[in-house]
Amino acid sequence: METQKQFLEKRACQDERVRGRAQEWLKTVGRRALQSLAPRKSLQAEPHGSEIAG
Repeated sequence: METQKQFLEKRACQDERVRGRAQEWLKTVGRRALQSLAPRKSLQAEPHGSEIAG
């Protein structure tokens, strides 16, 4: 059973289509990770200069 698993893993790694799809997937994961780490403006923030009005 273990040799069959190793054979299939090796075969999948050699397939160009699988490798291409894996690279595309990793790129999207990287983009999502960067977006989630990027600072976002608060939706509840007051408009600039609102502390002066009054």
